[in-house]
Amino acid sequence: MSEFLAAARGRRVEMSTVVVDRLLRKPFRIAGEEHVDITALLVTVTSGSGASGEGECNPFAVPGWDLRRCMTELEAVQPFLGAGASRTELFELMPAGPARNALDSALASLDLRESAPLHTRRVQTDLASAKTVSLPAPGEDFEFDEVATLEVVKLKIDATTPISVLEDLRNASSDVRVLVDANGSLDAEGVNRWLPALREHRVEVFEQPMDPSADRYLADVEDRGEVLFCADESFQRIGDLSELSDRYDMVNIKLDKVGGPSAAVRAFALASGFGLKRMIGCMIGSSLAVAPAWWLAAEADFVDIDGPTLIVEDVQHAMQWNGSRATRPSPLLWGSGT
Repeated sequence: MSEFLAAARGRRVEMSTVVVDRLLRKPFRIAGEEHVDITALLVTVTSGSGASGEGECNPFAVPGWDLRRCMTELEAVQPFLGAGASRTELFELMPAGPARNALDSALASLDLRESAPLHTRRVQTDLASAKTVSLPAPGEDFEFDEVATLEVVKLKIDATTPISVLEDLRNASSDVRVLVDANGSLDAEGVNRWLPALREHRVEVFEQPMDPSADRYLADVEDRGEVLFCADESFQRIGDLSELSDRYDMVNIKLDKVGGPSAAVRAFALASGFGLKRMIGCMIGSSLAVAPAWWLAAEADFVDIDGPTLIVEDVQHAMQWNGSRATRPSPLLWGSGT
């Protein structure tokens, strides 16, 4: 699949943007944050033939970015798009981040619609993604009602979460694959307290245990067993990869961070070269936001693209979910449509 997402054509296109506010089904809590809605930025590019492609980003999901900066970056690149700049040239014209992701995703969809019909390729019709159990409100318990129906679950924790929650989760399902994500909330003592329980309860991934400013400690943690340490907040751009392999086993590659599917293809290859496993992840967004990631997931070691399940109203032609399984995106949503 990467060869299609990496292929880039140059042609003159017109670009338009739309800002959409999306309500969440229920409050989404991670360490230090609570979200009840998100802002999405949608980009559409249209070629002279009348074909179009769409992309979506979450402009506030990456440190240093917001809606104003995204719009400024997109406005600055508009003349180059009118002159025929390709996705490859966007690496020089735009910094990595949400704005480039939305535009690169839109251009990739257009490229595929004009040249490479994805849906005619022999690929699976669905894939398993982690479904997220977010932190409960203070004084409330984690909600594990759905866990028995899932193949993979990601459990959000923070420094106040009792370790006994792992036993509660295993009581809900002894078979589900488990990832635990601390979003950088633990200190060294906290990592050492959680690690034996993670091994005992067959947790496969410990994501961002410590804040990026303190995570060098992880290089000295030797008794990990089979638990993989995964960088998320510590991995913000492709250039970070060379510094992570001494303390992490895996990186969470998100399109909004690296700057689109074209950059994600590069990140996949480079991460492998540094001996790092790859997770394909996402920010909260619609099926349009995660559709390009779905096509990259076949090359990932872990998949976490459940963002669309968290919003009240998804887009037209949305991906469908059955437990942990997400269906292949419709060509009417993203990619080839012929």
